[in-house]
Amino acid sequence: MIMSGWFISLKRLRDCDIKQFVIQKFQRLIIPSVVWYCINQLLSLQWPDSTIFQFYWYLNSLFISLCIIMFFSKLIENDLLCSISSIAFVLIIPYTNFNHVNFMLPFLIGGMYLRELFELKTAKTWGFVFFLIGIALCPFWRPQFSVYLSPWNSMRLNDFMIFAYLFRFAIGFSLSAAIIIFVQSIELKIQPIAPLGQYSLVIYTASIAILGLVNTILNYFCLHTNQYFVIDVLSLSLCSIITFGIFKFAKSCQRNKMLSLLFLGES
Repeated sequence: MIMSGWFISLKRLRDCDIKQFVIQKFQRLIIPSVVWYCINQLLSLQWPDSTIFQFYWYLNSLFISLCIIMFFSKLIENDLLCSISSIAFVLIIPYTNFNHVNFMLPFLIGGMYLRELFELKTAKTWGFVFFLIGIALCPFWRPQFSVYLSPWNSMRLNDFMIFAYLFRFAIGFSLSAAIIIFVQSIELKIQPIAPLGQYSLVIYTASIAILGLVNTILNYFCLHTNQYFVIDVLSLSLCSIITFGIFKFAKSCQRNKMLSLLFLGES
């Protein structure tokens, strides 16, 4: 979500037509999630145990968050006030914990300001500071702080919910920011794998569906092991093969407008 926010410009949003923006993001995020959800259900050969909205909840959350930011960018000219208002909206309005929108939107906006921070000469220093903050918070992490166990709900606020919300944002943003700034600093050294970045959405959606099939096959033949080394090696190998296969599949889809829209969200 932070990387999605990295590419947001409130100035450009204000120049966009709302209807066109919503349609574009719907095509980019929602259509592929629906298509790959259906493929996953076919490959897993079992009755759905989650809805379309729950399965790729991250993409739905990103879509809703982008629409909220677009709405407030049209209402408020000041960037900082627009950002604060967007976050206040999802924290105050009940039921914005749907698809964890009230958890994810601050990260989206944080990514926008992180990009501005990276443009400063002190970016590496800030990266180190974020790293230290994240590492310092790690020993205090508890499973109860997870968004799944203590989601923000403005109708049932309590001290623990507020603390958990702030803590998971602080540790999540700090460590993510440190990693992003580090990767950006060695951008030239990892240039050969940079093209994979534009296929991150289809790699995310397709890999879940394919791994669902792999899991079904392993369970059917009772292929299991408790050897962690074997699991790690097989997992890395499988992920590499799947990523390469999806990359080739995506390149092929781009030759056809309809396939590109359905599987990649590109029109």
